[in-house]
Amino acid sequence: MTRSAHFRRTIFIASAMVVLAGGAVLVSASKNSAADTLPENFAGARSLTVYGAVGDGRADDTAALQRALDDGAKGCLDGSGRTYLVSGTLRASSDLCLARAHLVQTPPASPMQAFIGGECPRTVDPEAAVDCRDRALSRGDAGAFQRYAQVRTLFVRPAEGTGPSRVRLLDVTIDRGGDPSSGSRTDAAALWLENVSGAVLENVTITGAGKGYGLMIAHSRDVTVRGLKVHDLVWAPYEGDASLSLARVRGEGWNRPMVRELRPSRRVGGLFDLRGTRVQEQLVCVMIAGSRQVTLHDTTIAGCRARFSEGDVPWQADGLNISQDSRDVSILGDTRISDTWEGIDVAGGGEAGASAIRIDGATITGSFAFGIKLGHRLSDVQVLDTRISGAGLAGATIYGPVEGISLNGLTIDMADQKPGRGKAPIAEWPATKVGILIDRSGSDVPRGIRLSDIAVTGGASCSAGVRDRPGAGPEVTGLRVSGCKTRFATED
Repeated sequence: MTRSAHFRRTIFIASAMVVLAGGAVLVSASKNSAADTLPENFAGARSLTVYGAVGDGRADDTAALQRALDDGAKGCLDGSGRTYLVSGTLRASSDLCLARAHLVQTPPASPMQAFIGGECPRTVDPEAAVDCRDRALSRGDAGAFQRYAQVRTLFVRPAEGTGPSRVRLLDVTIDRGGDPSSGSRTDAAALWLENVSGAVLENVTITGAGKGYGLMIAHSRDVTVRGLKVHDLVWAPYEGDASLSLARVRGEGWNRPMVRELRPSRRVGGLFDLRGTRVQEQLVCVMIAGSRQVTLHDTTIAGCRARFSEGDVPWQADGLNISQDSRDVSILGDTRISDTWEGIDVAGGGEAGASAIRIDGATITGSFAFGIKLGHRLSDVQVLDTRISGAGLAGATIYGPVEGISLNGLTIDMADQKPGRGKAPIAEWPATKVGILIDRSGSDVPRGIRLSDIAVTGGASCSAGVRDRPGAGPEVTGLRVSGCKTRFATED
């Protein structure tokens, strides 16, 4: 590290936080600190108004906020509890310390409708990107499409050639705005943290509309999140694409409808094309990808949905995902996840997969499909003292090449739920619900699965407390099943 870089980092640490000998961060903020004075470890924080921000919820403060972020390595920034309108992406390319700010995204007008043509041909291949005979995008169109589809309200990633950024957020709210068609499945977010190390987020709230992610933690280390609240996120197809209705999606199959996505172009002179794809999760409220030593305490995720003509439905919108080769990830404390497509989805990837995942004390309700889903390349996963109710297919499912998965102390209620207004039609699934489903993926069967102290309560649609495939052979102790047709079933 150069002397000047070391000086900037020293100033940041001194003014932003107190670092203990063991690497922990001393946090003294109260839950209501947005309305009070800043805690002592934010002493010397500079007001965003110094950079020209107005913070009245009407003026566009993007340029002023960007100036403040460009100056972020000098110390903490104080939003004073005001509301700041943001257009486009705010980029923090160095350390960031921000408190008491409410950011509201104002997405640009959609350019999509003028380019979308007819109906996309159907495909069952989830990796296929089919030609829907839409109007080709020129290089001149690309900028408008990128601004609409790849917006990240607050994007923290260090400048190339520098070390990981340190991040401290306290009492920060980010609203993605009111356009559910904006964004894209893989490139947009309210808050995107990438290549950060030593991050502490406390009392962060995320809401609003658009595809992509509420919170993305990518390729980062040593991240602690306390009191995160993610609520009422909703996505919709691009304007001009086929709209969503319960009749359409029920008829085509809950995992089969086609939607358009923005993909790299194969045409000369263009950067992107609109392509039709078989729908996959267009929205994830919280995503942890390829990261290490991440801990979430007392997390609330309520309402990850898609906009249907009948109302907002928790369809193809996950609550919490852990993916790639993430390791040492803990979901602790009073975790509450409700009204989502899948409550928690852990899917390892790459050569090593994900490992050392702990979920302890979660409450998951109203999952359209699965409460907890564990699959692909996973090892050393513990789910402890967790309560699951209102899942459409299974309370928990374990599938594919996984090993060393332990479920202990789970309470699963598979009774049929009566959908309320705008809620998921859970009863639309076939009457084959199970408390825990252990399934294969291709020829791969889970190994080394331990189920202990599990209580499953069923209903009219519950076919089994536990169902597995030949060869899985889970170790089962203390299984209590009531109200399901079968206690334990093995099916080919």
